[in-house]
Amino acid sequence: MSTTSTAERHPRRPSRHQTLAIVLSGVAGVVFAAVMIELAWNADGHSLVGFQHSVLAFAVAAAIGIAFLTAGLAAWWHRPDSQVGMLMVAAGTLWYATDLQATGSPVLYALGYWLTYLPPVIVGHLALVYPEGRLTRRAERRAVVASYVTYLTLQGIRYLSEGRCFDIGLPAPRSHVCGGSILPDLVSTDAILFDALFLVWVVQRWRAASAPARRVHGPVWLGFSFLSAALAGSALAYVIHLPDVVQLLLVLSYGLSMLVLPFAFLSGQLRVRLARLRISDLVLALQDSPGPARLRELLARALEDKTLALGYWSEATADYVDAFGRRVAIPRPDAGRVTFVERRDHPLAVLVHDPSLAEHQSLVRAAVAAARLAIENARLEALLHARVEELEASRARVAEAALNERRTIERDLHDGLQHRLLRLSWLADRAGAVVDVDAGARPALAELAHEARDAYAELRELARGIHPAILTERGLAAAVEELALRARVPVLVDLPHERWSRPVEATAFFTISEALTNAVKHARAERVAIRGRRTAGRLAIEIADDGAGGADARHGTGLRGLHDRAAAAGGTLTVDSAPGRGTSLVLDLPCE
Repeated sequence: MSTTSTAERHPRRPSRHQTLAIVLSGVAGVVFAAVMIELAWNADGHSLVGFQHSVLAFAVAAAIGIAFLTAGLAAWWHRPDSQVGMLMVAAGTLWYATDLQATGSPVLYALGYWLTYLPPVIVGHLALVYPEGRLTRRAERRAVVASYVTYLTLQGIRYLSEGRCFDIGLPAPRSHVCGGSILPDLVSTDAILFDALFLVWVVQRWRAASAPARRVHGPVWLGFSFLSAALAGSALAYVIHLPDVVQLLLVLSYGLSMLVLPFAFLSGQLRVRLARLRISDLVLALQDSPGPARLRELLARALEDKTLALGYWSEATADYVDAFGRRVAIPRPDAGRVTFVERRDHPLAVLVHDPSLAEHQSLVRAAVAAARLAIENARLEALLHARVEELEASRARVAEAALNERRTIERDLHDGLQHRLLRLSWLADRAGAVVDVDAGARPALAELAHEARDAYAELRELARGIHPAILTERGLAAAVEELALRARVPVLVDLPHERWSRPVEATAFFTISEALTNAVKHARAERVAIRGRRTAGRLAIEIADDGAGGADARHGTGLRGLHDRAAAAGGTLTVDSAPGRGTSLVLDLPCE
């Protein structure tokens, strides 16, 4: 079995080339942002300048890109092979591209005009990439490509048509639009359609996600949902000519949503930091040497994953088993749900967890490192438990086979030898009656008939001892009552008149039979009481006598055999036999 873990797909630290790319992108993004913010503040006539009467509005607009840059660099460093960080850095950097319109350069002006509304498109792409780090479905890839192509095409045509009418950035009041062009409406409609499509897919991911995944990724999905609503509302307000004040309020809500979204991404990292505190609690809890089942609970609590399954490698089955010896189903390693634990390249255990933990393998590794010794100990205990259960099952099968063999012998004796002895007695009687023999032969035939009848009676008693037919036909209470009638001392029987499983009835009957024989034969008891009761799925039977007592399982095989018989049926036998005070045997059997 492969021992490749999901940790190998998510390196803990970026490579040298990735580190260089992250650093250069961060420096370039921060420098570009600083220059553009200063240029926008000092510019005259740019859209942001239109908001200079509101320092708050300008501060919000300026802070959005910085927030994306900061969160993007952190995400990129944490998961260098994921596209999430790169897209956030791109969105944060290009957020300031609109300010190129204030440079005075025609080329930079055209570039700024063209790229002004590209960051929301990138955020839509980001929403579909998160949390896997890449687009996983063909329909999503096609939709993302279409969103880029349609926006860049429409905005390019818009620049060529009306690029010199006014600067754009935050949506300008419709009164500023020259010539009644429909191009701004087309750009806004394009944004609404793709925004709605991406939002539907995000909601589908939320509904399909597990509870742990919702806790980790919920803030991002919720943040994107609010952003989608604000962006669609702002674009729709522009298309249907709502008052300028309403448009500006919707634009401000869109800006605040954009500002909050990067912190939603960072919240996942914060949850990981808080989770490390739970690892500390795990270390303290492991000091009590938890068993296999308890260890799984502790790891599930530390990783906040109630679905966590912990399997231990079993050499006997060449597979992973849980605390109860049951096989653990292992998904494909590339499903992001499996983390293998090894010791010197040999399999030790496996964690099957929620896919959301695939992004936080450092947390999983920390939990495994803290619990490694406990995992090794729990593995030994689990395998021992499985071995004990296997032995108990084997012993139960042996007991069942012995019971079946008893019934077969009893049936063969009853249907074969007993029948023939009875016929032999009948033939001897008939021969003595009808055959003309001398006086010496007739007594011999009578003795033969008598001996045949005695042999038949003894064989019948022997067959009853092997497996009485009444036990099969009428149950335990009836069989014990018949046994009591044949006893040489008074026997009180108080047993439930219910039917139990065949092993339970057989175990109880033969235990009672042997205990009654011992009481009469060895303890010289004058009275025996047999009582039984059923409580909470258990059948408890007490056999008490007033004999000599002093019975000890260490000094003979009789009581040891009774103990073994009870254990084979999953029960227990308790003996109280003080010298001179009689003997009390309590047989406790499962009877579900």
